Amino acid sequence: ETISTTIRSGARMYIKTAVKKDGTIVARTGKVFYDAGGYSGFGVQAGGRCTNMLGGWYLMPNCHIEGYSVYTNKQVCGPVRGPGGPQAAFAVESHMDSIAAKLGMDPVEFRLKNVPKPGDKIVGVPKLRDVSLGETIRIAKEKIGWGKVKLEKNQGIGLATGSWIESAGPGGGAIVKVNEDGSVTVHIGKIDMGTIPGFGIPMIVAEELGIPVSDITVVNVDTDASPWDAGTVGSRGILVSGTASRLAAIDARNQLFKMAARQLEASPDDLEIVDKQIRVKGTPAKAMALATVATNAHNVIGEVIGRGYCDNLELMAEEKAHGSSQPFTAHACIVEVSPDTGNVKIVKYVAVHDIGQPIHQAAVEGQIEGATAMSIGQALCEQVVFDNKGRTLNPSFVDYLMPTINMMPRIETTLVPGYPGAGPYGAKGAGEIACVPPMACIANAIFNATGVRIYKLPLSPENVLRGLKAAGKA
Repeated sequence: ETISTTIRSGARMYIKTAVKKDGTIVARTGKVFYDAGGYSGFGVQAGGRCTNMLGGWYLMPNCHIEGYSVYTNKQVCGPVRGPGGPQAAFAVESHMDSIAAKLGMDPVEFRLKNVPKPGDKIVGVPKLRDVSLGETIRIAKEKIGWGKVKLEKNQGIGLATGSWIESAGPGGGAIVKVNEDGSVTVHIGKIDMGTIPGFGIPMIVAEELGIPVSDITVVNVDTDASPWDAGTVGSRGILVSGTASRLAAIDARNQLFKMAARQLEASPDDLEIVDKQIRVKGTPAKAMALATVATNAHNVIGEVIGRGYCDNLELMAEEKAHGSSQPFTAHACIVEVSPDTGNVKIVKYVAVHDIGQPIHQAAVEGQIEGATAMSIGQALCEQVVFDNKGRTLNPSFVDYLMPTINMMPRIETTLVPGYPGAGPYGAKGAGEIACVPPMACIANAIFNATGVRIYKLPLSPENVLRGLKAAGKA
């Protein structure tokens, strides 16, 4: 698997920003050289995302970024959680701290000075509808104790931000079938990666049909029966499948109401479903069991089957026209750096996220913790090493180090409400954005602790120690 499957692309990035003395950003130029490996694969798309994100998510009146996806004599690189985002954020957010240091400004205040407002545009986004970036920064600052916490010897504090655009591919469909006993089967085309299918979809369908979540079964990607879907990519699980499932549930509910209305002598618009009963609003005694209506459907329409489809491209076009509500995040941490070995220990870590309306809060927090942990591994130790002929030199877990429990801090997660997204009930994707800031966040904390900027990932003991020795700090 290490030598033959797709891996996250390496990138070489150059960035230069023009800033006024008061900290106002006025322009940026940059270049990205994105390693695609031996074949194009996903290199162009991910390289394009990395190039776009090098412009950042702050106010940027003038910006020119060039991006190149480069063939190299290595294994092919492909989409890995947040493709292109962590690489770009490492450059952008490290650069932001370096600028603040040059200006003699607090890094947090420098960021807050350049936060966009609703109606503003940022690189790649013509207009923003809601902007939570400033609030996520302020909450992260408070949670980590910025300016208040007493740092021990060799400790440093750092912060980094990020964003993500939920716009991968076309749409996807959903089918909601109401069974004779009142239970429901949902068919979608999403692979369950521990995200929306197993948690959010049942809750969305239960909300629309007025039945317990336990009465809902989700069937993932049975190619004989599932509707088409473009895939579980691009943080579009909740956006696409969640929306499609909600529309399918509403379609099924309308069919049930149409049939029940005849028996209850009421208009379908006057009906509701409560506790598995279809009843007339304001007259609870005038009701029928949901199971009875579903069974009677055999004699009317055969079965109650609701269909829903979310056109992701249309959804993104609407966002573009009326303003994007993309998610923002701010991470902050305290690290301890050994001047003797270069080892970096994370003492405290906080992750503040705007993901709109959480459908299943525990699942959202799990996604944030998992993505953060994944990116911490890439920050501190994970690296595929090649020789000059493109052969992998560390093809097993003996030599490829993933983070162990001793390296992983407790991740304190905070969700920021009040910024609805384009998904059902105002939800936004949460699976990828948490991968974006951690590498820069840790690098900034190392810089704060040592005064040395490490430009190369991973922030392993070897690379950190080399940087400290080069600066005369070890």
